[in-house]
Amino acid sequence: MKQADWAGAIEAWTQVLGGPHVLVDEAQRAAYERNASGLERTIPVILRPGSTEEVVAVVKEANRFQTPLY
Repeated sequence: MKQADWAGAIEAWTQVLGGPHVLVDEAQRAAYERNASGLERTIPVILRPGSTEEVVAVVKEANRFQTPLY
């Protein structure tokens, strides 16, 4: 399986969603990484699409760059 191209995907998602809707800063991601289970996890990027069309575009780019979505 091809390794995920996070840099390429983040650039593509930024073009699709606009910079304010693609959160990559550690401080911004920290709130999303907290959970009640006590498990530690790292989330490389938070995406905040605003429409169905943007969700479709995000999924297409994730497929193109082999990046998982959760």
